Amino acid sequence: MPPSRERCSTSLTIPVKRATIPLSYASAHPKLKRTPKNQRDRDSEEHAMPTLMTRFMKNRAGSTAIEYALIGTLVSIAIISGVALMAGSVGDKFNETARQFEQATNR
Repeated sequence: MPPSRERCSTSLTIPVKRATIPLSYASAHPKLKRTPKNQRDRDSEEHAMPTLMTRFMKNRAGSTAIEYALIGTLVSIAIISGVALMAGSVGDKFNETARQFEQATNR
């Protein structure tokens, strides 16, 4: 089959060859046969879920984000509990220092 010629805006002629599949080739290869639309949709839905699950299992970004969130939560809990435990003793130290200043200034 001779290549067809199409013109572009610069007036150059560019040969374009259009591929055709002989009917005997299509009948020899089942993947090239046409299937009804509902069958194609069903096939794509059947393959979509395993593909989605495989991609989800291989994706490490979500698990890494969860790990960082857990680490951040544990560090926050440690800081808050440490401050809560030390709050009483720090308050006592400030009160003791204030009392000592009062005693020193009253003399």
